Amino acid sequence: MKRKTLGWILGSVFLVCFLTMTVVLWISIFQFDKTNTPYQDSLTRLQWFYEGEAISLPENLDVEKGEAFTITATLPQDVSEIPVMMMRSSKQSVKVAIDGKVVYFYDTDGIRMFGKTNYSRWHFLEITSDMAGKEISITLQSPLKSSSGKTYEVEFGTNVALFQYICWQHLPQMMVGVFVLCTGLFVSVSSGVFLKRRWEQRAQTFLGVAALFLGIWLVFESKVIGLFVNEQLVYLATYIALMMFALFFASYIRLSTRDKWAKPFAKALEYVSALNLVTEMALYMLGWAELTDLNVLTNVIILLEAIVYCVPFFINFRKSKKSPNFVTRVVGVVIALTSFLVEYVLFYVFNVFLPTGLISGLGFLVFLTVVHASTVVRTIYEAEKGYVAEKELEKTKRYLMFSQRRPHFIFNTLAAIRALIVSEPKVAYDMTTNFSKYLRSTMDVENVDTIIPFAKELALIRAYVDIEKVRFRDRLAVEYKIDESNFSVPSMTIQPLMENAIKHGICKKLEGGKIVLSTYRKGDNVCVEIVDDGVGFNVEHLITKPKDEVAGLKNIKIRLQDAVGATLEINSQEGIGTRVLVTFKGEER
Repeated sequence: MKRKTLGWILGSVFLVCFLTMTVVLWISIFQFDKTNTPYQDSLTRLQWFYEGEAISLPENLDVEKGEAFTITATLPQDVSEIPVMMMRSSKQSVKVAIDGKVVYFYDTDGIRMFGKTNYSRWHFLEITSDMAGKEISITLQSPLKSSSGKTYEVEFGTNVALFQYICWQHLPQMMVGVFVLCTGLFVSVSSGVFLKRRWEQRAQTFLGVAALFLGIWLVFESKVIGLFVNEQLVYLATYIALMMFALFFASYIRLSTRDKWAKPFAKALEYVSALNLVTEMALYMLGWAELTDLNVLTNVIILLEAIVYCVPFFINFRKSKKSPNFVTRVVGVVIALTSFLVEYVLFYVFNVFLPTGLISGLGFLVFLTVVHASTVVRTIYEAEKGYVAEKELEKTKRYLMFSQRRPHFIFNTLAAIRALIVSEPKVAYDMTTNFSKYLRSTMDVENVDTIIPFAKELALIRAYVDIEKVRFRDRLAVEYKIDESNFSVPSMTIQPLMENAIKHGICKKLEGGKIVLSTYRKGDNVCVEIVDDGVGFNVEHLITKPKDEVAGLKNIKIRLQDAVGATLEINSQEGIGTRVLVTFKGEER
């Protein structure tokens, strides 16, 4: 399968998958509610208090690290419409009490293998009729500063309404993660198809793998996945995926940057990322630190990678700003960097409760798409330029071969004319006329690739043959059977075939021979046939013939195919002769 065809197949599959996921996302978010009543209207929120003061959830309360805090509320007198309470904890232990009696407790101290913090999770509590009108208290505690005092919404309603709420709030984050993951997979697989440079293939593959891990991080960071997957797996996968993203993104920067000063920094970040992964996991498994606290190191590494990646763009902006490819990549970088900064400021500075990674994930998705697309477009553009350059090189080679071949014929013809001027002036006169016709047709080397009427090519052939007949006398006989002449040929394609028949077929035979040039129609096609009864040759041994002769036949075949879609077929038998058939297809003509 051709590289281009496979590329189109991969691109089509990816586009179909991407559009399918978009439709699924739209249906999931905007058409998920199958009831007449929107789920927001069927949920109940209570007024919560902390230390006697009313608070609005979600909230970051001023609580010391490791300190337990309690929020309270009063359940309504009728709880028939709110059979389930739902809340989410952030690496905290959870204790729920009704009028001081503990009815729910969550702490992973006895089951977790590593670490000292509880895993974040969704909590569901059945609300029974005997709880109506009573005080409900929720006590939360975490050894982490970032989670101490953090409270999310507490919702009451049916299982269906609560599930709809989770999907509405967090499914976009998960779908962005799936988009990034699938795009990364496409980039990794398609790099070997679209790209030719090995370093570029490896760089884009590493970028795709980095996107895979970022997509995994987004999927596991989303709150939806926690409904179906063990919270310990979610906790480990989230942090490991982000560290792996930092590692592979550093590898991408090292391979993709062309600035010599940036490569050592990228390589250093690659080693630092690998060391960070090993160190964080070792400290976590030894119980000396939590991945949540150590995650700031990963974020710093990613920020440094972004700086190392972006700086060369702005340094080279003046030099490369006229390149559309460069500008699109800069736009992608700016969008990605801006999205990361916006999310960082909103989360850490303004304490805005946003789905983690939603903004930065979208920014990276834009960056990934723009970078890979621009790389592929540039590769295709360079391939086209290379194809044109290759064609020009082939054309130049043909000109050189033709120019080198022509002087021998000219010198031989002039010598023959000189010898005939005294003995046979009339023959010398005719030969000079034919020679001038030949030179007039072939002197302009640029005409080598021109499409001309066959009649013009035939006139050149006749002039050439008449000159050779004077030189070889009775040893050369040529017969013309022209039944079809209303078609075009690339100039200097049929004449060299006649020349080969004379030089390598008839003239190598002591007694000489005969050549028949025929044109005829076969269905919708027009055929040009050159048959000689010369010495012939073994077609399978054509590779052993002189390089200039083989290259000449190859160039004629390529020119016929590229210019008019014609085919060249050669059949020969040693001692019997050679048959050359050129077929011009009707639709091509």
